[in-house]
Amino acid sequence: MKCLCNSTLLIAFILALNGAFEASASNETEFCSASQPIDQQCGKYAYNILKPLLTYLKYLQTKVNDNNIVTLIKTNEHLNEELTSLKNTLKEKNELLDAYRSNIADLRESNSNLRIILKSSTSNAQLDSSTTKSLSNELTKLQAQTATDVKNIEIFLKNHISNSEKCEMERRNETEVVTKLEACAQELIIKSNKINELQGQINKLQDQITNDAKKATTEQIPKANSCKALAGGEHEIQVPGLKPFEVLCSGDHPVGKGWIIIQQRINGQEDFERNWNSYRDGFGYFWGDFFLGLTKIHHITHSQRYELYIYMEKFNTEWFAARYDNFRVGSEADLFELQTLGNYTWTNIANDKMRYQEHMKFTTFDRDNDKWMYGNCAKDAKSGGWWYNNCATCNLNGKYFQTAIDDGHSAHWLGWRSLKKIQMLIRPLN
Repeated sequence: MKCLCNSTLLIAFILALNGAFEASASNETEFCSASQPIDQQCGKYAYNILKPLLTYLKYLQTKVNDNNIVTLIKTNEHLNEELTSLKNTLKEKNELLDAYRSNIADLRESNSNLRIILKSSTSNAQLDSSTTKSLSNELTKLQAQTATDVKNIEIFLKNHISNSEKCEMERRNETEVVTKLEACAQELIIKSNKINELQGQINKLQDQITNDAKKATTEQIPKANSCKALAGGEHEIQVPGLKPFEVLCSGDHPVGKGWIIIQQRINGQEDFERNWNSYRDGFGYFWGDFFLGLTKIHHITHSQRYELYIYMEKFNTEWFAARYDNFRVGSEADLFELQTLGNYTWTNIANDKMRYQEHMKFTTFDRDNDKWMYGNCAKDAKSGGWWYNNCATCNLNGKYFQTAIDDGHSAHWLGWRSLKKIQMLIRPLN
């Protein structure tokens, strides 16, 4: 800033000198002479000599003025900004100074208040000196009591710890005992399972011994081959060619005991319109309607000579019977042919209706073995399986009706009159 001012003064001095020379030399052609004053002559002469220098200096002045104006403006703006910043800083410091002064005043006021409180506390302390001594004595007593209580608590804790250790030892002992008991229980379970296994083997052996004994007894005592020596009811018999099987033996019956019931119709609960296999194997229940089965009948009647007894009841409670002394049925290969009936005898009625069926093969709705050339008697008449000829003069396997009725499909003997009860029974002749 100082150099800038000096340069400016120098330029101003040169410009002033230049003006002075210009004013004194109005004519460039004049020369110093005796007729002119010496100062005027010398001025003009010096001007002509210095003119180039002054011209150059003027050029420099113009150059300097052009460059420095912008610089001076920028410098001035910068200085103004610095001045503004300094003013703001000074303002902030003055505000801080005011705050410090306010704080000092608050501290002085607080100090004054504390002095007042201190004086008051000192006065109160002097007044409560006796109370403080009393409290001090009470505190000493409490400290002594507390020390005693602490000792008692320590003793109690030591005893408790000791008891806890004893309890822990007892618990460990109990745990060991429980572990041993659990091991013993597990061992008992294993032994119990082993005992059960052995008991099961023993039971199996006992069952096997019992079965063997029964089998030996059964083998020693042959099964009956008929009901002749048996009481009424269900019994197991055995005939050649078949395993033992159940039969229903007659009991309290008009014809007496010892008969095998091979067919029964008493309540109509069983449908007799069945296929070939059903009649071959048998169906129904002994306590109701049933048919023993053609295979069994074949083997029974071929084991020895059998007689046939047919018991029949009307719905008016009248009954009658037909009897044949040589009843025999062929095998399935013979289509269960009714091979022979033997001689006929009767009770309450003299009608040999079964003779028309003798030597006929058995027919069902799915096996047509009859002699009717126009169809299947069992299928077309829907009257059950039977030894049909050119159909039949009697059919004990026909449809069961709950009342007396004349129907060609019915289970009948005399004409087509339906029957209430039918039983076909067989027994060895001798």
